[in-house]
Amino acid sequence: MVAGMTKFLTVAVLLALTTACEPLDPITAPTAPPSATPPASSTSDSRLHAQGVLVAIRTTKHTDHDSVEFEFGGTQTPQERHEYENEIRFDPSDQPVPLQGKVFLRVVFHGAALDNLAYENDPAKQEKYAGPTRVAPGLPVLKEFAVSGNFENVLSFGLGLDRQVRVTIENHANPTRVTVNLWYT
Repeated sequence: MVAGMTKFLTVAVLLALTTACEPLDPITAPTAPPSATPPASSTSDSRLHAQGVLVAIRTTKHTDHDSVEFEFGGTQTPQERHEYENEIRFDPSDQPVPLQGKVFLRVVFHGAALDNLAYENDPAKQEKYAGPTRVAPGLPVLKEFAVSGNFENVLSFGLGLDRQVRVTIENHANPTRVTVNLWYT
C-alpha cells in the first residue's frame, strides 16, 4: 500500500513539473552564448511588440569587426547616439557601471526602454525585456556590455572595449534593429 502510494505521488509530482515547465525562448535564453545567435536574422516580428521596447540583443564576430545588434518592438527605429567616455555611469543614479575593457562607449537610444509598464495600463499589452542586461561575449574588441540607464524612455548601454575603434551604426527594418559595428582597423 505504501509503495503504491509513493509511486503514485512520484508520478503525480513529475507530471505536474512537466506540464508547468515551458521551453526557453531561443532569442532571450541566457544560457546560449550571445555570439551564437544569428546577427541579422530573427524569427520574431518586432511589429507585434510594443513600440520601443527592447526585444533582443545579439553579438557577432565578423572577419573585420564585432557587432552588437539591438532589436526593438514597433516599426520606428529609436534615435541613437554614441560617444566614448572615461567611465560609464548609471542614469539616473550616477553610480559607476563596472565593465571589462580598457575603453568605454556609451550607446543611448531615445524612445526606447526595457518595458512599457510606465505608460501601458492594459496588462494584456504590457511588455518587458526578458533577456540578459549584462553580457561578456569576449569578442576581439567587445569585451562586455551592460544596461547603464532605463529612465523616461531613454535606454542606454555601456560597452567595454579592448581599444578605441571606428564605430558605425546601421538601422534595419522588419524587425526594427540598430546594429553597432566596432571595426578592427
